Amino acid sequence: MMIAVVFAGMMGSPAAGHANVERSSPPEDGLLGAPPRSIELWTTERVAVGPGSPTIRVLNEEGSDESITVSNARVDPNDPRHVLADVSGIGAGTYTVAWSIRSEDDGHTLTGSYAFRVAGTARAPGAASVEGESPRVWAIATRWLTFLGAAIAAAGFFYGQFMRSGDLSPAVERRRLLSIVAGSAIALIATVAEPALQTWFPPQGAAKPGLGDAVASLPTAWWLRPATLIIVLVLGAAMFVSGPRFSRQRTTQLVGGGLALAALLGLALTSHASARESWRAVAVPSIVLHQWAVGLWVGGLVQLALNWPWGRERPQGDGEDEAHDPVRQFSRYALVLALVGIATGVLNAGLVLPTLRSLWRSDYGGFLIAKVAILVPVLGLASFHRLSLRRAAVRAGATLRTTVRLEAALVLLVVLGGSVLALLAPPAVTRGSFKVLDLAAPADGGSGAKDELLVRLQVTPAKPGDNQMTVLVAAADGAPIPVDQIALVRLAFTSLDHDTEQPDVATTATPAGGFVTEGVQLSLDDWWRVDVLVRRLGAEDVSVPFYLRLPDPNVNGFDETGPAGSDEARAVYERGLVGMTSMHSVRWMQRLASGTGGVAVSELMVRDDSGGQPAASSATSRSYQPAGSTSAETGSAAPREFEQIIIGTRRWQRQGGGEWLEGSAPPVLTPAAWGENYNGATGFHLGRIEDVGGEPAQIVTFLVPGTPRLAPAYYAWWVGTESGRVLRETMVSRAHYMIYDYGDIDQPLPIAPPV
Repeated sequence: MMIAVVFAGMMGSPAAGHANVERSSPPEDGLLGAPPRSIELWTTERVAVGPGSPTIRVLNEEGSDESITVSNARVDPNDPRHVLADVSGIGAGTYTVAWSIRSEDDGHTLTGSYAFRVAGTARAPGAASVEGESPRVWAIATRWLTFLGAAIAAAGFFYGQFMRSGDLSPAVERRRLLSIVAGSAIALIATVAEPALQTWFPPQGAAKPGLGDAVASLPTAWWLRPATLIIVLVLGAAMFVSGPRFSRQRTTQLVGGGLALAALLGLALTSHASARESWRAVAVPSIVLHQWAVGLWVGGLVQLALNWPWGRERPQGDGEDEAHDPVRQFSRYALVLALVGIATGVLNAGLVLPTLRSLWRSDYGGFLIAKVAILVPVLGLASFHRLSLRRAAVRAGATLRTTVRLEAALVLLVVLGGSVLALLAPPAVTRGSFKVLDLAAPADGGSGAKDELLVRLQVTPAKPGDNQMTVLVAAADGAPIPVDQIALVRLAFTSLDHDTEQPDVATTATPAGGFVTEGVQLSLDDWWRVDVLVRRLGAEDVSVPFYLRLPDPNVNGFDETGPAGSDEARAVYERGLVGMTSMHSVRWMQRLASGTGGVAVSELMVRDDSGGQPAASSATSRSYQPAGSTSAETGSAAPREFEQIIIGTRRWQRQGGGEWLEGSAPPVLTPAAWGENYNGATGFHLGRIEDVGGEPAQIVTFLVPGTPRLAPAYYAWWVGTESGRVLRETMVSRAHYMIYDYGDIDQPLPIAPPV
């Protein structure tokens, strides 16, 4: 799932005559091949230096700047219209630059924001960042050559130790040392070429990074590879030049082999396991053990293929000489290495694949199947070698020489498949039941008649990146309003997590009767508000707010592995929870949409028994199923009305203005018990501050994890900064999109039996 270059606000839309940012680096909506080390802005007026000017912040996809450091924000002494700041901590993903400057010319202070995206992944240069994206070909080649070279060098050192190099002929010993030098040199060249290749061949559409930016973006574990490979290369060259006395020392061979394995460790620590948040204590040791086992297995096979048949021939029947046969010696180790490599490979695949279906429904699973298919004949050849050695090792020498080389060649293909898997993005869980998010809301049509219009907003694919927005306008009974009766439809987008906005987005009428805007860039995860403005001929404008949570769980699947929250946000949540559960009475408006075109709007009231009266509640609701929605019957229908009153243990209900039906009622659920809905809440994050009913309110977002009975629920609360009460609430769960607006808190409410 390729995430496109995405929007996160504006460069700024100041009034004419005020300072503005005319260009920036990174550029607005730019795609970079490597993380930047600086932020630069060029303004239309001189920038004043002083408190609050200039100010630059960089936010990640969660709207947080905790891991990002912006320092030394300054005005260029040689150009007062040029603002610079140093930045660190940026990896792959989408980021928002929020800036504030004060004009030296007129003293006005302006703010704005824009987004840019960094391609690739922090795990390894050239790796795919999202499922469906292909890793860079050069990245596959360099990783494969690095693994192969380091494996050959490691096996070369241990070959001399465990295959008794003292029994090897001078020619075989010379080839062993040459393989160490050549393998470490190839691995080192492939490693150091990666940042250069990253600058020469960036992802399609990405700006070419400078070499300094490419080097600065390398993960810390990457540096383990060149550091160890340089030592391995120097040690191998010294062994080759100095002669047998130095090259055959046990300490030299063990140290060299250990350093070569450390280079493989550098590869393991830039794999999928290194990026895991769960099961990391199992995943990282497993991938390290896998790399080492496969590396020594592959390297040992290559050593045998290179050196056989030049080792000293021994007569058949000489038990001591057969015990020193390198093929027989390696066969014992190869069996253990293969079993360890296969076992850890299965474990690693189980940790990466989210479901069994991902094995045949994802690119990662496809490459894994291909890798296993090549591994089957490799194991068959290994078994053949074991049987041949038991029967007649010398007589089978010519056959074994061929099959060992064939086994080594197939194993090289297995390693190539492993390099591809390491650079592919792991498959994601996608269990969404909707293809399109279809939200509906009734609105005052501008003539004073409530709910005269029904506005629908359809969003696809409902995840960060490019989205198509379709607006449908209908009468309250669901009958579409012809597009020639609508002057315009405009959209405005506001991120609830930070000060990112995109106002006044125009739409185009379609022959099907809707209004469409394509390529809307919603760059950040989590909550967005979409305000839909409908202007009809001869009527007042209608504006309807919708709330989106991206990626939408009903379209793209539920994901409960979000980033950890902050203590400050948790404190706001806890204050709001106390304010909510301490209410004695409240009136609220509720809008509950299905996500498939249906919606119900209710006015609700509840009071507890603290005032000497029995607990009571009332609800008046209207539900709409517009024609064409996935949950509607054929044709249009008038809104359905429902009313309910509960006082103590008695309940009255009626539909469509008909007769009241009286019966017994369960206990009223008062605000004191509402806190149970949020048990286990986690992932608290602070958003922007907005005015709700005349009071500033701090937005806090969080997740209530799912249970075997209930789906996860994602919430946003507007907590009053003065009252500490929850003034507004939105929630997204399975086929539920709710908006609550609370009012008349602890005020007398007219809840009485019907007349």
